[in-house]
Amino acid sequence: MSAPAPFRNDPSLITPPGAEEGIAWRWTGIPSLMAVREAAVNARKFLKRQGLMEEDLNAWELVLTEAANNVVLHMPAERAGDSWNLQLIVTPKDVTATLTDHSPGFEWPDKVDLPDVDSESGRGLYIIKEMTSSRHYLRGPQENVLTLVRARQASGRITNADNVREPRTEVFTAEEKKELEATLDDMTEELGAAYESLSAIFRFSSESHRITDLSDFTSTLLHHLGTVTQSDCGVIRLAEEEGTFRTLAVMGGVPSPDTLDDGDFDRLEQAAIASGQDQWIEEGTLPARARIKSGLVHPFYEGGILMGTVSLGRHRLTDPMRAGDVNVVHTFSEFLAQHILRRRHEEAAQRASAVKRELELAASIQRSLLPRSMPSIPGLQLSAHCESAMDVGGDFYSVLPWGDTGVFFMMADVMGKGVGASMMAAVTRSVLRSVPQLYEDPGLVLQQTAKFLFEDLDRLEMFVTAVVGTMDLPSGEVRVASAGHCPVLIAMPDGEVYEIPACGPPLGLMEEIHYPSTSMRFPAGSRMLVFTDGLTDPRDGRGAFADHTELAHWLKESARSAGPADDLHEALLHRLRLNSATAPLADDQTFILLHRLETPTAP
Repeated sequence: MSAPAPFRNDPSLITPPGAEEGIAWRWTGIPSLMAVREAAVNARKFLKRQGLMEEDLNAWELVLTEAANNVVLHMPAERAGDSWNLQLIVTPKDVTATLTDHSPGFEWPDKVDLPDVDSESGRGLYIIKEMTSSRHYLRGPQENVLTLVRARQASGRITNADNVREPRTEVFTAEEKKELEATLDDMTEELGAAYESLSAIFRFSSESHRITDLSDFTSTLLHHLGTVTQSDCGVIRLAEEEGTFRTLAVMGGVPSPDTLDDGDFDRLEQAAIASGQDQWIEEGTLPARARIKSGLVHPFYEGGILMGTVSLGRHRLTDPMRAGDVNVVHTFSEFLAQHILRRRHEEAAQRASAVKRELELAASIQRSLLPRSMPSIPGLQLSAHCESAMDVGGDFYSVLPWGDTGVFFMMADVMGKGVGASMMAAVTRSVLRSVPQLYEDPGLVLQQTAKFLFEDLDRLEMFVTAVVGTMDLPSGEVRVASAGHCPVLIAMPDGEVYEIPACGPPLGLMEEIHYPSTSMRFPAGSRMLVFTDGLTDPRDGRGAFADHTELAHWLKESARSAGPADDLHEALLHRLRLNSATAPLADDQTFILLHRLETPTAP
C-alpha cells in the first residue's frame, strides 16, 4: 500500500496588473418603493461593515435610492412582479454598484444639470452624477444595467470623472463651497421631506386597514396630510348626489358647513370643482378671517367622477407647497377615493344582502298565506292561481268550507311590496279568518276588519283592497262585499256575464264604515271569477286585459266552450302568459274560479 501524498498548501494568489480583490454583496427584490427603501438600508449596513466612513455611507444610500427609484418609475404595471438586482463590490480603493432591471428603461442624457427648484424630474440623475466617480448605463431589449463607481475617501471633495481638474492647493474655492453646500442642503431637505412623505404613506396604508369608520379614516388621513405638508388647518368634503357636499373631516378649527358658501375655502373649492384642477392659496386669496397665507385646494376624482375636495392651509408659511407635497396630497386623495368606493361597494353589498333576506322572508310569509289545496265541496269545482310580479307581492286568497254545503272566499291586495306588505297581508288574513260567526253577512266581515286594521294601516300609510263572499249550494245564492276591490264576474249558463262591483272604499281609509252585501243567483252551470287588478293592469305588456270589461267579454266567450273549472283555469293562464318571454309582469296576478256543476259529484 503506497503512502499518502504529502499535504501541500495552495499557492498564494497572484494579482496581475489591473486586477483587484474585493468583497461582494447582492440583493434581489420587486420594483416597489418599499423594496427600494429596504435595499438602500441593507446596502448601507453592508458597506458600514466594510469600514466605509459616514460620508460614503450617506452618499451611497442616497445614490442607490435614487437609482432604484428610476427602476420603479419606469416599470410598467403589467411587469410589476418582475425582480431587479443590486450588487455591490467593495475594494480598498472604491465601491462599484451594479443595478439590473427588466423595465423599458430610459435614455440617459448627455448632460445632467441641476433642475429648477419647482421641477420634480432630473434631480435623481443630478444626485447620482455629483456623488459618483463614474456612471455607465446600458439599455437593452431584455434588461438594463447601470454601473456606478465611487472612490472611497476619508474626507474632502467627491471624486467625479466629469469634473476632473488640474490639482490645486485648495479643493474648493469659497464660492464653490457655498454653492455646493446650498445645493446639498436643498437636496437633503427635499430628500428628507420625500422620506417623511413615503413614511407617512406607508404608515397610513398600514393603519387604513384597521379603520372601519369613514369619518375616522378621513380624519386620520387629514392629520397625516397636515403633518407632511406642514399645514395648520384643512377640510375634506365628500361630493354626494344632487350637487351637495358632506364635510368628512376638519383640522385646525376650520368652519365645516355642508355647503360651499360659508367655509374658509369655499371660493377656491368652487373654482377647483369648476376647472377640475388644483387651486393654489396665496396670502390675500382667502377671507382675512381665515388667516391662511398659503396652501392648496385639490379636487379628487375616481373614474372621471368627482369624489370630493381636499383643502389645506398654512398660517405661518407663505411659500407655495413643494411639488413633492402636492404629490403626497394627490396620493392620499387616491387612497381616500378608493376607500370611499370600497365602502360604498360594501354598503351596497350589505344592502343587497339585507334586501335579499327581506324578500326571502316576505316570500316565505306570502307562501304561508296561500292554501295548499282547495276544499272539496260536492257540486262545486274550485281552482286558483297567484303569481307575483316580483319575488314577493301583496296578494293573497283563501277558500274555506262554510257549513256543510258552501264555501267562504276572500281575496285581498295589500298596497306595496316586501316584508311590510306581506306582514300586513298576514294580519289582514288573520282578522278575516277570526270572525267566522259573521261569514253569513260578508259586509259585516269587512266592517269589523276595517275597524281592527284602521290604526295600523293609518300609521303605516297603507291600504288594502279586499273582497269576501259566501256561496251556498242548496239555495244557489252568492253574497259578496267588496272594499275597493275589482268587480266579481259571474257567467250564467245562458252566457250572460254579471258584475258585482265594489261597494265601499279600501280598508285603512276609514275606521267606521258600512259595507253592504250584494246577493245574486248562482245556478248550476254558472262560473264565478274573483281576481286582483294585476289581470287588468295597463302597464303589463304580456297578456293582461285592458280593463274588466274586456275580461268579462273573454269570460263570456270562453265559458261557453270551456268544460270543468280546470279547463277555464288553463285557458285564462294561457291568455295571461302571452308574450311572457319578452314582457315582465307589472303587478301580481291572482284569481279564483268557482264552477257550480250541473250534477253534484262525490267528494
